[in-house]
Amino acid sequence: MMRKEKGNNMQAMKNTNNSVNKNNEKAKINQWINVGKTYFDKRNYKEGLPFFEMVLEKDPEHVYALQCASQFYLHAGDFEKAAPLCKKLIAKGSLSPASTRLYKRLADETNHDVLDDVLTVLIHVENYEQIKKSCRDNLEKEKEALLKIKDNREQKGKEIPFEWYIAMVNNRLNAKDLEESELYLNEVEAHAVTPYDEIEAARYYHKYGMMHPEPRKIFEEAFNKMKSHPYYPYLELIVDLKIKLNPNQEMRDAQLALLKLYNQNLKIPYNKEKKREVKMQIGMIIHYQELANKLEVEPEHQNKFQHKLEILNQVKKHRTCK
Repeated sequence: MMRKEKGNNMQAMKNTNNSVNKNNEKAKINQWINVGKTYFDKRNYKEGLPFFEMVLEKDPEHVYALQCASQFYLHAGDFEKAAPLCKKLIAKGSLSPASTRLYKRLADETNHDVLDDVLTVLIHVENYEQIKKSCRDNLEKEKEALLKIKDNREQKGKEIPFEWYIAMVNNRLNAKDLEESELYLNEVEAHAVTPYDEIEAARYYHKYGMMHPEPRKIFEEAFNKMKSHPYYPYLELIVDLKIKLNPNQEMRDAQLALLKLYNQNLKIPYNKEKKREVKMQIGMIIHYQELANKLEVEPEHQNKFQHKLEILNQVKKHRTCK
């Protein structure tokens, strides 16, 4: 009986010692983190680095220590030491977009391929612009990354954002895949909610229209779209296609009719309107004014543009003062 009690006491003492050791170890790690952070806050990175390295010796998966140490090596240009730390952070979903860009740039400078690592981060944060830049020379890789984002969202029951459709149609247009471009362009138009979305859809329709093998068909489509959505990308496309179809054919009457159609549909936003709306309207008028100049439209019609531009500038100035 006494032996059994003695054995239990020994085990309890051992557990207590282990607990004390663990607490001491945790306290040491916290102390090293605090000292290293103090040095880093003072931008004395070289002095702070050893403390984060000591942390990683005790706990190789410590996220904050990994982040600080990787930052040091990335800025120092030491890819060999930075890469394993960055890979660990990528696996944990803890490498920041800024560090990801630095990691990719350093890899490019040292002739290392880390595109898959970088895309893992960018897919997670759904950074469409950086995905496009990273896959500049590999459009199929960009498409693959965008489809992964879509799959992830669908698995979580989330809606696919308008920006995703824009990124995909841009990718397919750059790949000169007109069949898929048309499919995604239809999705872009279907998911356009605000006037800004509709203008963005019109911009990509312009790009698609200029690549299409049947310019006359697109010309007619753009003309009809312009009637219901008087946005400048449609008019630019009509003008560009007119020149492409027959540079000598006189189309000023049709173009002028469209300009007048826009003029009738333009709503002047006053103080109650949003600042962004004012900015958009100013941008649209400037585009139409440039087109009117290009088409040598009558001064009387150009004066209408100028009058509305002056009103909008006054509204913008008033809202900026407020």
